[in-house]
Amino acid sequence: MKEIIKLAEKLIEVRQIRPLLKIIYSALNKEGLRSVEIFNKTTNERFFYNGNDYSKTTTTCYPKTLSISYKNFEIIFHNYSISGEKQSLLESIVKTSLSRCLFTTKISKISHDAHKKINTLDNYPQIPHHSTAMKACLEQASIVSPFDTPVLIHGESGSGKELIANLIHKESSRKHKQFLKINCAAIPESLLESTLFGHEKGAFTGAEKTQLGLFERAHEGTLFLDEIADLSLNAQAKVLRVLENGDFERVGGIKTHSVNVRIIAATHKNLEALIDEKLFREDLLYRLNTFPLTVPPLRDRKEDLDDLSQSLLNELSLKLKVAVTNTSKSFHKDLLNYDWPGNVRELKNVLERSLIVSNGNNISLQLPQKLTEKKFSSWDNECKKIIINALQKSNWKVQGVNSASEKLQLNPQTLYSKIRKYKISLNQNVD
Repeated sequence: MKEIIKLAEKLIEVRQIRPLLKIIYSALNKEGLRSVEIFNKTTNERFFYNGNDYSKTTTTCYPKTLSISYKNFEIIFHNYSISGEKQSLLESIVKTSLSRCLFTTKISKISHDAHKKINTLDNYPQIPHHSTAMKACLEQASIVSPFDTPVLIHGESGSGKELIANLIHKESSRKHKQFLKINCAAIPESLLESTLFGHEKGAFTGAEKTQLGLFERAHEGTLFLDEIADLSLNAQAKVLRVLENGDFERVGGIKTHSVNVRIIAATHKNLEALIDEKLFREDLLYRLNTFPLTVPPLRDRKEDLDDLSQSLLNELSLKLKVAVTNTSKSFHKDLLNYDWPGNVRELKNVLERSLIVSNGNNISLQLPQKLTEKKFSSWDNECKKIIINALQKSNWKVQGVNSASEKLQLNPQTLYSKIRKYKISLNQNVD
């Protein structure tokens, strides 16, 4: 039994067929094993290892004494006898190792194909990818595209999360179906569930007819949930249910509907921190985070700036009907020296302003003037005073009837976020 346990320890890190056969032979040779082979039942090919070299053939000259089958493959042992508990343990170890090797081979092929796609992404000129960070992001996106796995895209505002989601959809088996998107932060909380799940006639005032939600409209396609951190906890629970079994009820309805939708979500927020603050469901994060992606900020991919700015200038030239003649001497330098906190969205706005000001001739970047720390401080102090005043008048009650959120007409989650930002303590007595 000791040699079987040692074999298991050696096979833990094995990810390829050849090392697998070699380790099996080395571990069991002293027990009489003459050679070991793998037989592919689909292609009828056999691959041997006898301690000296590997050989590939379609026939065998050795009698087999033990075989272990896994899917379309068979590991065959020659001149090696084993039985009982020892044989069961060996079979379990070999099957686990073989499955790992086959899975790694499959993923390697997908990764190789994805890498080739990234180098020929002619359909995505709006995603320049000279930088290592962007190449890695696009490669990961291309790897996960063929699967129906949920994807969670992290990235700062304006970094291009929607473009990555679109890329994943267009390279998936659902590319001929709907790709619907929603910014969860842009829809009022009272309308969000109806928008996502639909509503029945008479569900609320103004619901004069049954309305399909985005999940039903995206059936067999892809739904992109941007800024998913802004979903209410109730809506999060319903999204989790769709992710787990595809079921939901429309607002005001009792009939359960089933859909087949791939979900891609995105956020610029720290979801783990929101979980600690009881603002995001931990189980939903685990379900969404099956395949996380991070879109790098523009400041980390400055190698892409020249091509990206040229692509955007061409797009803006058509939109504004302004011909691009040339750029100023400082254009390239200013492009690289600025950190672009607003990422691609800010770059596009700056270029549009610059194109308008220059009318296409000798374009120089019209970068935004930096706000002083004093202005920031003054604004933050005023906001803090307003929130504290509302909390005092509502007896430090944040949400509910006669609460600070009601007085300020803010979503309670938004108010909690600002309370944390301005470090306002809720453990205070009423003045």
